[in-house]
Amino acid sequence: MAIELLIYRIFRLRRLALAAVLPTLAYLAYLWPHVGGAHGYLFATIALLPLLHLVVYPSAWTETFAVTGAALFMLWLGSMIDPAMSLEFRVVRYGLLALAGSLFFLVLVGLFPSFLFLGPERSYDLRARMASRLPMAELKAAITYYPGREDEFVTCGAAGADGVFPVELQMQEIDALPETTFDFGPDVVTEFADSGAVQPDYDLLCKIDRDRADGVDLVFFTPHEREPSVASYRFREVKGGTIVDYAESGTALTPLLRLGMFLQDFMGDFLQSQIELAEGRTRLANRSFPVRQLIVDVARLFPVMDGPT
Repeated sequence: MAIELLIYRIFRLRRLALAAVLPTLAYLAYLWPHVGGAHGYLFATIALLPLLHLVVYPSAWTETFAVTGAALFMLWLGSMIDPAMSLEFRVVRYGLLALAGSLFFLVLVGLFPSFLFLGPERSYDLRARMASRLPMAELKAAITYYPGREDEFVTCGAAGADGVFPVELQMQEIDALPETTFDFGPDVVTEFADSGAVQPDYDLLCKIDRDRADGVDLVFFTPHEREPSVASYRFREVKGGTIVDYAESGTALTPLLRLGMFLQDFMGDFLQSQIELAEGRTRLANRSFPVRQLIVDVARLFPVMDGPT
């Protein structure tokens, strides 16, 4: 992994890193006076597992918290291993510790997604700001939505008499096991590759509410949504390029889904991907890479296993 990509992922996921790693580091600090030597270094490695996970799997935030839970469980069990034991006995116990942590991780991975849709739903409101070296007019044409736009991520059709035009938004590709099934809702069309990769396309309608040189306001909706989503772009020319402010308010989401978008800096990463495409520069945004999960990579080691639904 290139150092530039590593730095970007840690920066973009800084909120997730703090939320996932602070509990393990706090528990490690509590245990540290009672451990030492190689025993202590092993504990430190376990405590940093959530950070390693989010760097390798940046789009699997619920799985990162499963790693956090498993790491805390392993630290608790590991505290019962006497560092004064012979190396031979400790190696056996370390092996059992790894096995117990892996099994607990599998349990948490299965449980966490069931909590995502619990709780009262509220509309989300997210914002992002980013700089680009492109002139304002060129950047606006590259990242906003209007009839006739077509690029790697977005295809906009012709506008009707009411000003509404269709938009096909290519969502983040998912690296899945062959024959895995997905249900993204009635407005998402999925295409499957032989390898199991899934490419969801989100079909929606858009109308330009207000358009001017330094910004545009858009309304997105589908027949199946209760309320439309509203997006606004504001552009400001500065020396060497343009600064863009992006804001989006959307349909109701549960508390954990809103939390996930916040922890991942979802809008910042989305804007990053759009500007990278517009400028033709190296891809760093998380959404530019397929969604990968540790549980799927582990499942590939056992070909007889069916893919998750």
